[in-house]
Amino acid sequence: MRIAIIAGETSGDILGARLIESLTVHYPQATFEGIAGKEMQQAGCKTMYAMDRLSLMGFSEVLPRYLELSELRNRLIKGWIQNPPDVFVGIDAPDFSAAACSGGNSKRKKCTADVL
Repeated sequence: MRIAIIAGETSGDILGARLIESLTVHYPQATFEGIAGKEMQQAGCKTMYAMDRLSLMGFSEVLPRYLELSELRNRLIKGWIQNPPDVFVGIDAPDFSAAACSGGNSKRKKCTADVL
């Protein structure tokens, strides 16, 4: 089972690491990939992009990096559309996670982007 996972801040990284550790007990062959911090990496998540690229607070931090964030999201979406994961988990970063989960298509019905 291939699980895509996104965490956007330290608390999400900790939650994600604990989730990875728990899932690995029940699904030892599971692989994890996505946007992760150090905790999730240590738990076995392959980092596609470093979590600190999403760790922004407020409009004043997001606006100057909007193009970078859009490109990062688009690359994730493209990769996951070409090779879809079995499961998607979004932890915090709700707007980013929902867009990544839906593949940029808000009408996509197979995707549930409930954010932990």
